[in-house]
Amino acid sequence: STKQCLAKTLESDPTNSLAWLVFAMMLEQQGEHEVSEMVGNETYTTSQQCFIKALDTIPSDPILKNLMNDRFVSSVWRRLGQSMPPIEIATTVVVSLTSPETVMVGTKTYTSQQCYMKAFHTDPTAEAWHHLLNSVVTYPIEGMAVGTDIHSTKQCLAKTLESDPTNSLAWLVFAMMLEQQGEHEVSEMVGNETYTTSQQCFIKALETVPCDPAFGALNRSKITSRMWSSLACTLRKTKQGVVTVGTTKYNTQQCIVTALEMDHTNSKAWFDLSFTLKEGDVKVGVKAYTREQCIVQALEIDPTITNAWYGLGLLLAGTRNISVSNEKCTTTQCFIKALEIDPSRALVWRFLGLSMAPADVSVTVSTKAFTKQQCYLRALELDPTHAPTWRNLGECLPAGETVEVGTMMYNSELCLAKAGTLENADATNAAMSG
Repeated sequence: STKQCLAKTLESDPTNSLAWLVFAMMLEQQGEHEVSEMVGNETYTTSQQCFIKALDTIPSDPILKNLMNDRFVSSVWRRLGQSMPPIEIATTVVVSLTSPETVMVGTKTYTSQQCYMKAFHTDPTAEAWHHLLNSVVTYPIEGMAVGTDIHSTKQCLAKTLESDPTNSLAWLVFAMMLEQQGEHEVSEMVGNETYTTSQQCFIKALETVPCDPAFGALNRSKITSRMWSSLACTLRKTKQGVVTVGTTKYNTQQCIVTALEMDHTNSKAWFDLSFTLKEGDVKVGVKAYTREQCIVQALEIDPTITNAWYGLGLLLAGTRNISVSNEKCTTTQCFIKALEIDPSRALVWRFLGLSMAPADVSVTVSTKAFTKQQCYLRALELDPTHAPTWRNLGECLPAGETVEVGTMMYNSELCLAKAGTLENADATNAAMSG
């Protein structure tokens, strides 16, 4: 077999770099750890082991003098980078092809990104740009040294997309870069067209998904769902009615429904879908969901979404309760859960105070008890310019009682006067801006 021929060749000449490369590619194709062979006294079972041997033996292989040495060496470095297992990042960036692992080549340690850099130095082809790009899609976006130049992610993207405009992942990274660095503040020419908005790039990413072979190794549905929900956000921000993807027009709600049909576990999409419903329901698959049910779906997938708990509390508004992950939640409990995740939300503290029944002496937030009055005081500590909270505090203070806000003492009358002053200032500012 080819395997036995390789073993025999390498036993007689362990410096045969081409033989090590063929052995590595055979392991890639037939499955890591499923094919093994003794060469001398050592067993080889992974392509990574063989790529390293190929690179270690290049200087002593006379055959390479008659070949396209740069292209060959670049290919081995690139394949070595690919042999290191990718990791998924579930925060800002959907996926990174950068591995946290390192490998030894000769006496030096290399990360997967450094392997791609070596490939690029040796032969800066379009494929080298593509892998270099995939190795740096982490935020904040920084430049990277390539030779004596500094190439930003933006430049890598442009180079990659010029050579392969069907690279959906590259379009996605470009879109996320524009989201983070500011629409219209970052632009790049790709071919003859300038791209300045994330929406343009999300559309290109979605239109090229079927053509991008990289999705074979990634979770296509999750990444595509992220694209659709992000595209919906661009529609909401720009107050556009519809956007065209391919030949079909989509409004915000249709983009989000498409995202959820791709990935039913997209908690952000469920929460965003709730904003598209004032009344009635919307179908996702074969089931119809109300606004409340969309928020519940989001929280059952990710119970740490502060705004979802806050929004659900506002929707319940009163004595009603709703089941979230088999737990009955009232308006007050929703606000408490929101504050236990993020206690810096002034409006949530205000609504927690408003939600307390006359019989409630206090409520407990993260093991600490708060009265209605203390909820309003906490809200004003966080935002002392909110007129309705001053009015709420003034209305709940007993006659003759004073409280400290900032460095001053206030009774009920002073709180109400402060609310009036702020309301007048708000009205003046609104009239001037209008």
